[in-house]
Amino acid sequence: MVSITPPTNLFFTPLSPSSPAAGTLAALRPEQVVRALVVAADRDGAVIEMGSERFRALGGRGLQVGQLLDLRIVSGHGRLEALVLGDALQQQLSRRLPLL
Repeated sequence: MVSITPPTNLFFTPLSPSSPAAGTLAALRPEQVVRALVVAADRDGAVIEMGSERFRALGGRGLQVGQLLDLRIVSGHGRLEALVLGDALQQQLSRRLPLL
């Protein structure tokens, strides 16, 4: 049986307030689609890399290091909110691995 998980919203903050990543967050617009890589994960969330900048992703429970995510920006007011459209690695594996 295949379980379908609903899309997840993530909230992003720069790793440090004075980092150049704060400018990157401000440049993202609603409905824009970006690709992100999970570079670290813990029980509180994950560290996501978009381009050359790193962000803390809150609400990202279950994310694993190495996951490649497609994100649609939902809101950029205050802190950035994005909807996880899919896990690109999981999609590639599911297409390539036969069901046993």
